Amino acid sequence: MDEIYEEDEDINPYFDDIALGSPTVEERCRLLLQTLLKARKANLKFNVLKTQLSQTSVNYLNHVLSDEGIKPDPKKIRAIEFATPNCKEDLQRFLSMVTYLAKFTPHLSNLVHNLRQLLKKIFCVDLGYKHREGF
Repeated sequence: MDEIYEEDEDINPYFDDIALGSPTVEERCRLLLQTLLKARKANLKFNVLKTQLSQTSVNYLNHVLSDEGIKPDPKKIRAIEFATPNCKEDLQRFLSMVTYLAKFTPHLSNLVHNLRQLLKKIFCVDLGYKHREGF
């Protein structure tokens, strides 16, 4: 699908999903028509049940896209409500989930620095004050 829409800056395919965004209804209609014409030419079909038109916000690739910009999916943030890690694997799992928020959290690397240092040292996590602060 990338090849079909590679010249179209405002049409964003990702595997079997396509996101269109524009500031006006007229522009959205133009983009939708352009998308559908190219899909027909390439013999692509769309699932009507999965199609969302003229949404003020959409969940796309675990992000919420809206006129306010791109934000993390609230479900992903809730998933990070994590019990205090008791072992190295728990800490690694937590840090992996937190990394998802890196582009939305200024200075995240500074916030989790002490926790990352724990990964280098131990196999059983004993959170001291500075580590709990990062968690």
